[in-house]
Amino acid sequence: MNEKYKNVTCFMLGFQRIFIVIRSSIKNPYNIGLLEKISKYCLLLKEGHSTKFETFKSEIIEVVKEYEETKKLLENALKVCEISFITNNLCEINRYLSIISETALEACRQLIQKNFDRAYDLVDAIHCLPEALISKKQWKPKTYWKIYIRPYREKWDKQFLMDYEKEFFKAGFFNFFSHGR
Repeated sequence: MNEKYKNVTCFMLGFQRIFIVIRSSIKNPYNIGLLEKISKYCLLLKEGHSTKFETFKSEIIEVVKEYEETKKLLENALKVCEISFITNNLCEINRYLSIISETALEACRQLIQKNFDRAYDLVDAIHCLPEALISKKQWKPKTYWKIYIRPYREKWDKQFLMDYEKEFFKAGFFNFFSHGR
């Protein structure tokens, strides 16, 4: 059980660090491949596959193999399995893996269409979610949605992740969003 928790923690930190690399240079052509890998592994984790972080890491490095500087950066950034902190927030992480996947795919679509500002804002909205999820004590969904998702919606897409929000927060937990507070 502890190995599974460690593996999920590594994935979450890895996702976050890759999002930061993507955000730092949003126009790089390899970003689409990186986002597709994140989406793929989010879904594998959600479906309960025994996916190893090292396999993910190898696939990520393969995407950037022709970009030596980025390759070295990601190799160092993905040394997350040497961490001492391990999350026990698997239920909440599992709820949000689809959101991370969906956001990564939407960022891909925006990059393909060369909507770099919008793709940047998407990656910016999601980059801190993986680390927030592993920090169970500091995780406040209401705050996350208000600070990161709401501004993206107001600027680009009023319906962005609305179905997830409704599913997660039924019965008025987030009524303040619809009332503009």
